[in-house]
Amino acid sequence: MLGSRMPLTAILETLAKAGEPLTKHQLQKRTLIATQSVYDWIPKMQKAKIIEVKSTGKSRTGLDMKYYGLTERGWVIASGLITDPEGLAHIPSDLRGKLTRLREIRERDIEMWIHVIRQVYVARKAAPGWRFMLLLQADKDGNVKSGMSVGFPKH
Repeated sequence: MLGSRMPLTAILETLAKAGEPLTKHQLQKRTLIATQSVYDWIPKMQKAKIIEVKSTGKSRTGLDMKYYGLTERGWVIASGLITDPEGLAHIPSDLRGKLTRLREIRERDIEMWIHVIRQVYVARKAAPGWRFMLLLQADKDGNVKSGMSVGFPKH
């Protein structure tokens, strides 16, 4: 259920799967997150160039409405979050190849890091001070988030 997800993730997934730009109100209804969270996160996501205003219009009562959609950067991030192929059905055709290549690069990178980890683990040797930290964490729905830190500590 989207309502239990982080607002950023829920908004990204919803916009990616919608196939059309959505208003703040539509995002709140589809994500099931708190209205204030949607209103707080939209400007942050715009500033980060993850979403942008795709069009404007007027509501039934004459109020101005903005319709938000993903930017190229937003599609890149969404493609890393959404694992089901149907969820990415609305990727703009000009971005499909680019996102496929990015996914392939991610897969190649993880294979390379697995190789490095295996060598260090078996040899029990690495450069002095070298560290590698990987976090894989599943939420209650089984969706996995990851983080990785590699390098040498700063003195």
